Amino acid sequence: MMTAQAMADRLSQRSFREYEGFIENRSA
Repeated sequence: MMTAQAMADRLSQRSFREYEGFIENRSA
């Protein structure tokens, strides 16, 4: 089982990537 910290890190990394994609889509 993953720790809460590991889950938080994973979630933040995914959210950051999705945010980057959002910025790229808007600028395209």
